Amino acid sequence: MSASHPRPDREYPWANTDTEHQRHPNIEDERDPGFGGPFTPRQQPPVASIVTLHELSHQVPGKAAREYERASNGVKKGDFEAAIKYFKKAIAIDPEYCAAINALGTTYLRADRIDPAIEQFNKAIAVDPHAAVAYFNLAIAYLRQDQYSDAERTARRALDLDRAGTHGRLVLGVSLVMQKKFTAEAEQSLRKAAADFPRGNLWLAMVLFVRGDISTAKDHLKIYLASGEKVGTDMAKALLQQLELFAQKH
Repeated sequence: MSASHPRPDREYPWANTDTEHQRHPNIEDERDPGFGGPFTPRQQPPVASIVTLHELSHQVPGKAAREYERASNGVKKGDFEAAIKYFKKAIAIDPEYCAAINALGTTYLRADRIDPAIEQFNKAIAVDPHAAVAYFNLAIAYLRQDQYSDAERTARRALDLDRAGTHGRLVLGVSLVMQKKFTAEAEQSLRKAAADFPRGNLWLAMVLFVRGDISTAKDHLKIYLASGEKVGTDMAKALLQQLELFAQKH
């Protein structure tokens, strides 16, 4: 194989494809805005799919809700410092405002301030231990810090709380891949995630290649490239090219 098309590395099949993203191929959730980093957290939606006891019993004061709204507007404008200020005001008014605590954490992640993000997600979990979204986001923050085993542990807890959601499957799958755990579980998690998150196909292709299923790996790379995703496409094209060459020689 020529120097321009090195043989794929079976441990890290994205090696030699994209120097910038070799360590952290992107798993941004296309339904959320980009957060300026390789992983995308989730801000708690106004109406969660799974309502916890805390959410049912806790009444958010109107003043805190207004500060939350100001903060959310700041996030939409990309003014993260203003958003952080208003989220803090909302939490000062209502220290058990779990959505605001989680949103403060996601804003820190958008600003690439990972340590305070982790602190906020842990606070959100302390306030409401049954809110899966804070665990999802904490797992993503751990991924951003290369704490892959912590990310896996946290993603598993999130899945315990939200078995139906596929976002947790994506985070778990990525955490396993980054630990070189190209297992049947990683494959299954990413297959389920890929149905809702096109980038799951990219991660799934990596697992399938290492597990020896070159043909299906290529199929999922093609699905990813046809999805209209923009981030990671150069890496996917390069990896597909490597797999095509690899298949021709074997």
